[in-house]
Amino acid sequence: MRARQSALCTFLFLFLAAGTARADAAGIAIELFTQGKQLMNAGDYAEARVRLKESARLDPKVGTLASLAVCEERLGHLADAHARWQQARTLATATNDPRRPLTESELARIDRVVPKLTINVRGPSASGLIIKADDLEVGPGVLGTALPVNPGDHTVSATAPGKRPWSTQVHTDADGKTIVVDVGPLEDAPASGDDGATTSHAFSVSPTEPLPLQTPSGWRAQRTVGIVVTGVGAAGLVLGGVSGLQTLLLKNDRNKFCDANNVCTSQQGVSDDRSARNWANVSTIALAVGGAITAGGIALILTAPRGAPAVTVGADLQPGGAEFKVAGRW
Repeated sequence: MRARQSALCTFLFLFLAAGTARADAAGIAIELFTQGKQLMNAGDYAEARVRLKESARLDPKVGTLASLAVCEERLGHLADAHARWQQARTLATATNDPRRPLTESELARIDRVVPKLTINVRGPSASGLIIKADDLEVGPGVLGTALPVNPGDHTVSATAPGKRPWSTQVHTDADGKTIVVDVGPLEDAPASGDDGATTSHAFSVSPTEPLPLQTPSGWRAQRTVGIVVTGVGAAGLVLGGVSGLQTLLLKNDRNKFCDANNVCTSQQGVSDDRSARNWANVSTIALAVGGAITAGGIALILTAPRGAPAVTVGADLQPGGAEFKVAGRW
């Protein structure tokens, strides 16, 4: 009965923490979006891209994705900008956002300049064939399709068991043209032992009795759950501490533009004051939830029953390999 109550308490703690995390994520996403727009206005598109990308990950919005697409294009990442405009259009369509026509026109515009790469396979496809465009694996469903790529040099490579590796380089410009690359057929690799190929040597091991390894007594499921819960709570406390430090730093910046009555003489002061309040809320919630979860985890650890070893691990060496066994009570 006590174990069930402890499990229920753990579930409630994690559920409340998850709800708080979603609320915090939306607030942080708004702050990152504001910072990203300020950096864009200052012409720092590289740093703005970092803030907007994280904001879109936490809470994707049409405006965030559109701003991120602008940053990608300014940095010369046309394929990435193309993908962001596609995401913005999809989201605008799903939410009936009035900016849908803008996303469609921008997507059409950038589609006319982004270079594309089409990869075809000539002849029969080798078994286990793997084709890559730079570091991206190109699956069978993508072959023959014009893939948007960033302007610049790209490497197309192909490998397959028993075949010689193959690769070629192509160059693309921001002209909307499609480069076609034909792969294969791949040449057979040299036989084992030819051209300095390495050979393998077999060895055997005589069977032995299993080597029993025992885990410390008392480490049962409840204690394991308690350790995990305590770790989650500790992470919340760390987040609260970091957020509190960020609040103090922002308050110091705000005081340069605002008096004791919170009357600010510039837009920068208003922005710093709003950011400080947001981070203060994050700190308060994180410390409260983190403390509660940590207390629950410690309670689970302290109330865990002790007994005989729960798990026994055995290792049995055999010819050509080894066998590992795990047994015990769960």
